[in-house]
Amino acid sequence: EEAIEVERDMFESLNRQAVMRIDTTQLYQADLKKILMDKLELNSSQVFSVSFISFGYKYGVPLDADLIFDMRFLPNPFYVDELKDLTGDDQAVYDYVIRSEETKQLLFHITQYLDFCFSSYAKENKNHLTVCIGCTGGHHRSVSVANWLFDHYKGQYHCFKSHRDMKAR
Repeated sequence: EEAIEVERDMFESLNRQAVMRIDTTQLYQADLKKILMDKLELNSSQVFSVSFISFGYKYGVPLDADLIFDMRFLPNPFYVDELKDLTGDDQAVYDYVIRSEETKQLLFHITQYLDFCFSSYAKENKNHLTVCIGCTGGHHRSVSVANWLFDHYKGQYHCFKSHRDMKAR
């Protein structure tokens, strides 16, 4: 209480020059955002963005992940001699991963889940979601799936992608 009183005294001189004063005592974050958007006449259309990040479990799970999907059960290009030294950014690896029946089924279920999550998060005025896709080393399966998801959603949302561990070997 003392700190609040000190703060009020410090800002009293500023309040005489302030354009607006908002008592946030009883406000939730969403209510404050709406008031600011209205008062400042800012564009209130929600811009929802998604980051797709591939990673390798052997390097640890990304700490900023909101959702994590594990690809380690999909067919592994690492065990195919001509694909081993390539990555999911290479067409041959991408095709190998994406065309497998397991991946097709997985992508169907993941997109159903993500469609629901993205719209639900946006309704709650969340601005960004980080979706992490993992496999053992972060070079083949996770990269391919992250690329596919990025391409699938980039027309609907503001999307980013990165491959955290693709250069680690």
